Amino acid sequence: MTSGFYRPTPTFKALVAATLVAILAPSAAAAQVRRRAPEPPPAPVEPIREIADETAKCGFAFHASLERLRAGDVRQLSDIDRLARQPDPALSGRWLYWTKTNKGAAAPKPERVCAQSVTRNGRDRCTEWETKPVDPVKLALFASQPTADELTVLRALDAFVTDKGATLEFGSNGRQYATLQRVAVELQSYTSQPRHPALCNGVPEMMEFKAAKLEGLKKRIDDVGAVAAKARTQARQRVTAARELRAAEAKLKAASEAAAVPTSVAVLLPLGADMTTTALVIAVLEGTIPADKSAELRGEPNALRALQRARELIAPDTTPDMTPAVRSSIASALRMIEAASYAEVQVARVQRFDRLFLGTISQIREAHRATCTCGD
Repeated sequence: MTSGFYRPTPTFKALVAATLVAILAPSAAAAQVRRRAPEPPPAPVEPIREIADETAKCGFAFHASLERLRAGDVRQLSDIDRLARQPDPALSGRWLYWTKTNKGAAAPKPERVCAQSVTRNGRDRCTEWETKPVDPVKLALFASQPTADELTVLRALDAFVTDKGATLEFGSNGRQYATLQRVAVELQSYTSQPRHPALCNGVPEMMEFKAAKLEGLKKRIDDVGAVAAKARTQARQRVTAARELRAAEAKLKAASEAAAVPTSVAVLLPLGADMTTTALVIAVLEGTIPADKSAELRGEPNALRALQRARELIAPDTTPDMTPAVRSSIASALRMIEAASYAEVQVARVQRFDRLFLGTISQIREAHRATCTCGD
């Protein structure tokens, strides 16, 4: 028997396990360390920072444009009620050539009269009838009455005339006011926002939304423009008719007197579509007033003043030789010239609201196109 301690020999499996533990233990520990202390993300690359800086520059440039707008027309948006109610001191508040009771008249009809009669048993009995032509003066007076289309124009302008040019439909009691006031507040708030890099975002969509709210304003602007166009056409038609009637009377007179037609009534040149209302006043009176009086009309500051002067020039005591038919035709022409003149003033007054609202939106859109160009 031998003496000493006994040490068992390790098996093959035990040796393999011990070796694996020795190899893998440091990797597992390192993984635990990585999970506990994650590495920071990499710093952004230089081009991304440059893009952000350029975008901010566009937003800041757009903001400067909005500040300029706020210092301009946008300031008046808080005072639209006063603008709507403000009368024009140059307007009288009444028509010169039309009264509301002048609603037209029935056309005179030919009269049936007895041409020959016999008397039987003390009674007259007509044996032959004939039609008597209508008196030319009556026909001329009827022709001078407003037509249905002219009455439509005159009535459309009547409130504007009596309100001395105030556009009350845009005031606090008007149908447009609630919408205009809401959009005015929105535009004031939008142009007053602070400067920030993302100011350029969503501008076209936002302005489209605000413009859609103003459909009532756009329709009113279109309606006023349509009335003005009709009034100008009707005024030219009336002036042409008055000149033709005056020339026809002169020819008849010349024929009866075996004399030449006076050159002062040869005024049948076509009227230009771009003639001013003052020029139409002069055209309808041409040949009936002295040349120096026509010069005075040209010197009037506007058509309404010229119309006031024309009323004096065609008064019966001023032109005693003028026939009633010619006088009526001239008056009817001056009536529609007056309507066209008021329509022009109304267009100008309504365009103020076009400029304040739709014009401001257009300027914001244009500023966006001009300044928000980053990334294009």
